[in-house]
Amino acid sequence: MLFLSIMIKVLTAGISFLAALIYTYRFARTPSRANGGFYLLVVLGKRLRDGKISRDYQLRLEKAWSLYLQSPNSKILIVGGKSKNSELTEAKAGQIYLIDKKVLENDILLGNKSRHTLENLQEAKKIIRAEGDESLAIVTNRYHLARCSIMANGLGLKHTLCPAEEKLILNAATAIGILIESFYVHWYIVGLIFSKVTKNSKMLSKIKQLS
Repeated sequence: MLFLSIMIKVLTAGISFLAALIYTYRFARTPSRANGGFYLLVVLGKRLRDGKISRDYQLRLEKAWSLYLQSPNSKILIVGGKSKNSELTEAKAGQIYLIDKKVLENDILLGNKSRHTLENLQEAKKIIRAEGDESLAIVTNRYHLARCSIMANGLGLKHTLCPAEEKLILNAATAIGILIESFYVHWYIVGLIFSKVTKNSKMLSKIKQLS
């Protein structure tokens, strides 16, 4: 799928990638409408650095904490496995951070096995089945919103996107993040279309909810 994705970019002279870039950028500019009232807040983990959370991960956790305070009886689900050279899972590190913010431990659910965005959402879906998916919010950084949304839709997760940042601030780091996410969005869409055309149920079962 990676090779096919690259070939399509070449054959379309980059137009297909430009479409993915515009799609990702538009999501990154999504106005923040989240004002609480959610039952389950899903925080997607991010790679730890020497066992510590990054700035972007901190922003996700802070947003979840803010929404938690505005949402009576809500719970926070953190998903993310072990980062390289870290004894803690991303989820556990997030739990420690939120407990320090006075979030009740019983209100925090953990998914410790996933390694990337798609696995994060797949693991979240399994846990959500037991908790109920009413008023579900997915919290992540703005550059990450497009990929999360398209994958969550593919998995049949009804959700509201909650950007960690109040607004998009374009700088070098954000621009790189949007470019990288556009690459992954393009790759996912190519894989999804190819799987449908070839009726590859095995591949579809990994990236999309089968009806």
